[in-house]
Amino acid sequence: MKPGSSKYLKYSITNINDQAINKKVRWKSDNLKVAKVSSKGKVVAVNAGVCKITCKAGISNKRIRVVVIPKKVTGVSVVKTNSGNLQLKWKKQTGVKGYAIYMFDSDLSEFIKVKTVGKNTSAAVIRNLKKGKYRFKIRAYVNAGFKKYYGDFSKIYTIK
Repeated sequence: MKPGSSKYLKYSITNINDQAINKKVRWKSDNLKVAKVSSKGKVVAVNAGVCKITCKAGISNKRIRVVVIPKKVTGVSVVKTNSGNLQLKWKKQTGVKGYAIYMFDSDLSEFIKVKTVGKNTSAAVIRNLKKGKYRFKIRAYVNAGFKKYYGDFSKIYTIK
């Protein structure tokens, strides 16, 4: 889910004969900073991260994992630090696990990941660059299990 989006969760409870049973259901999110859930099962994504939503009916309960992907990285600036090095800065996001920085490779005609930094960082130094024109873009990510979920790329930033 993207922050600000919503979805309804559906449930059904049946007996041993596969007949529907009407039971009062309670919904609960284990992290309201990531996603909220209404009494009718409407999940609203709040911020990047991972949480569990529990549906409880009588003695039965089920959990699902909700992943809220990061927002598009904004506020990016490129600063030359010294010969062959430059620093990228961006606006820090809450709930993310880190940021991936990509640089355009003209030989491959595509962007390649050149650096990954943690959640407490809002800048990265790219070293050992030769004279020329460089293009960068950044995206944030969250981890859910062994998988990374990426948000949208920032716009492309160019520096000579």
